[in-house]
Amino acid sequence: MVKRNHNIYKKADTVNSSIALLLIAVSVNAYTACYSKGQTTDNSNWVDCVGVLTRKVYGKSSVGEFEYEYKGNVIRSKSTNGISIYGAVVGEKYIVKVNAKSPEKYIPVEWKPVFTDEEDCDSTVGVVKKIKKFRFFCNDTTVATHMVTFTYIIDDEEYERSQVLPPLFKEKHLNFKEGNQYVVKYFIPNPQRAILVI
Repeated sequence: MVKRNHNIYKKADTVNSSIALLLIAVSVNAYTACYSKGQTTDNSNWVDCVGVLTRKVYGKSSVGEFEYEYKGNVIRSKSTNGISIYGAVVGEKYIVKVNAKSPEKYIPVEWKPVFTDEEDCDSTVGVVKKIKKFRFFCNDTTVATHMVTFTYIIDDEEYERSQVLPPLFKEKHLNFKEGNQYVVKYFIPNPQRAILVI
């Protein structure tokens, strides 16, 4: 019979827990810096609005052009922070953080795609096909998270989309795995616009 030193396992668990907490702390700090560095040290200045991806611009630095309304004014601007246009669909809407003191400064929240109440939407079932590590840059800060690729079928046609997960989502939801099924909400006039409801 093999005797195991359980103290070693307890120490290993303690070390692993400490490493996990350290990684979470680093991710949270990077996430916070994304919205504060180079913009404002007062996070209360940032307000949530809904922005529309109006155009994808490819080049040395591929970016998306966004349009959003703030206090009755429609603002159009290229995004230089916190958005990857990989797999994005023109017309998609995201929560954007807008600087109340300088409304032309904004940051799309890539893991918060949304549909507005007036949009004609329906739901179906989607399957998670792939989960991979993903990094994006925001105000010279690297934010580490994951991206999920999922498929769903509408009128006998299969669609595939990618969606960025919130920072720390994978670490907090250990049962979120490839092959799992989740509800997919999609835009009826253009089913390629879809959100995995998680």
